[in-house]
Amino acid sequence: MNDPGFVYQHGGEGIPADLYKAEGLYLESSGLGNTKAMHNLGCLHERGGVGFPKDPHKARIWFHKAEGSNS
Repeated sequence: MNDPGFVYQHGGEGIPADLYKAEGLYLESSGLGNTKAMHNLGCLHERGGVGFPKDPHKARIWFHKAEGSNS
């Protein structure tokens, strides 16, 4: 779920970028304890994109969760 999320975040292989779909896939994967997905959620919210607003607060939360899960 993290890898498909990455594809939807950046687009590729004939798939257009869809940041909301990427977010959903990352959320699903992070719910299973995937720290890469947590980090990617942080990046997604930090950078934002077309039609997907930046949210530095959510970014910090996800970066913190990813860091805490690696301890």
